[in-house]
Amino acid sequence: MQRLLIAALFTAVVGLGASSALADEKVDVSAVITKADAEKILGVPVKDAQGQNKESKDGFYDSEWSYYATKGDKSLVFDFLATKILSHLALRE
Repeated sequence: MQRLLIAALFTAVVGLGASSALADEKVDVSAVITKADAEKILGVPVKDAQGQNKESKDGFYDSEWSYYATKGDKSLVFDFLATKILSHLALRE
């Protein structure tokens, strides 16, 4: 069940990211996968999300976020990378 939930959330993030990238919007992974979602996936309490959203000068957008268990070594790590170059190419097709 846990793997199914992880796969579903990953699919949701990727789908949202692809549609947002095509629309030149920014995806904040920590807003898509909340602390409550991370706790459900890992099955333990987690600390607040740690990470950042950043856009580089060469057109790449990166949303890197992690949730770490309050006890133990479980973690949930996301790194969403998009580029305006690909979104412009996709819009031309």
